[in-house]
Amino acid sequence: VDKHPQPSQADDLPVLIEDHYGSIDIQPIMNISAQHETGDLHIAVYDFGSPDNAHADAMMWVAIGRIDKTGDYGPDGVAWKAAYRPYLSFKLSDLWTGI
Repeated sequence: VDKHPQPSQADDLPVLIEDHYGSIDIQPIMNISAQHETGDLHIAVYDFGSPDNAHADAMMWVAIGRIDKTGDYGPDGVAWKAAYRPYLSFKLSDLWTGI
């Protein structure tokens, strides 16, 4: 079930983003995903770094949801959704160069 079908009249995402205006990095993104209840299968966040550093410090964070044998996201149907799971971080240059 798509909690936020488009076009949407919901205003919660703009409000959540506005709360972090000027300081959005990975931690607020993780909080916004959980509060907005988006990301059941996976969440990927990319930070390509500053223009001055042209991708040298680019990062990716990924959270992966999981289901049990009946297709539920954990005993409560929520806990295993990607929005509530740990994020793995990767330095993109390591992925691109095979290090």
